[in-house]
Amino acid sequence: MKKNNFKIFGIIFLLSAIGFGQVMSSGSVLQPSSEQSMLLGSIKYGRMQDEFKADSIDFTYEKSPGLAFLMSIVLPGAGEFYSGKKMRALGFFGAEALFWAGYFSQKNKGQNIKDKYENYADENWSLAEWLTISNTNDYSFCGIEGSHSIWVEYNNNAYMANDSLEFYTGKNTFELINLAENGQLTPVKTRDYYENIGKYHQFSCGWDDFKDFHSVGDTVCVVSDNRDYYLSEREKSNKSLKMATNFATAVMFNHLFSALHAQIAAKQYRSEEASKVSWDMGLMTDVRYKNFVRGVKFSLLF
Repeated sequence: MKKNNFKIFGIIFLLSAIGFGQVMSSGSVLQPSSEQSMLLGSIKYGRMQDEFKADSIDFTYEKSPGLAFLMSIVLPGAGEFYSGKKMRALGFFGAEALFWAGYFSQKNKGQNIKDKYENYADENWSLAEWLTISNTNDYSFCGIEGSHSIWVEYNNNAYMANDSLEFYTGKNTFELINLAENGQLTPVKTRDYYENIGKYHQFSCGWDDFKDFHSVGDTVCVVSDNRDYYLSEREKSNKSLKMATNFATAVMFNHLFSALHAQIAAKQYRSEEASKVSWDMGLMTDVRYKNFVRGVKFSLLF
């Protein structure tokens, strides 16, 4: 008896479902009662809607701090532009251009002056003159026996021009002077050579306008206009080259500061300035129909 009851209830449920499905497919309009309208309205705007909203997910487009850091390490301002800081990007990029312009300007200026004063030294300082005057006893402060030295080349060999030069070359002083005059004994023109011949009194008598010297207390004053001009030009060159080094240092720090700033900007973009993107899904309903569920609604906001 119980089994038969279950069968009857099953048949009734199946027939009801089929009938409900036919009504749904027909799309016929029914006029619901006030109680039905309240019920369907609560379904449409109440608990069901809240449940779908509870399932919605918010997510954020993020800027990578690591990528921003690398971009600005390569090109200052690039990471800021990527992170949305366009005015700051322009500032770092402008500073980069300014520093590089300053670097090349000062470097070229210093190098041009250096080339000129080295050519000036080649024309006005003579190894033969230096050896000749140092061979006399008139100017003991000037000559190969001083505390500094330069290198000279003879027969493809380099020798230090000091009091041992005669021993290593096998030539006496007069022979060395003749070799220098004939161009067989020549100075090795390194950076130290160009520094020493202008900086130290020991080489002052090699300048072709060397006249005399006098002492003021413990200071030796050498009379040579060519040497004075040479020293002033060398100082100008050194200042320009040093300024170029300062600009190069500024370039390095601009890369570093921009990279660090871009990294921070990317993090700020993620936490404060990101565009929120959200989606929402719910049922489309209409209480005028017996089949009030008309579809599914999906929305994307960004």
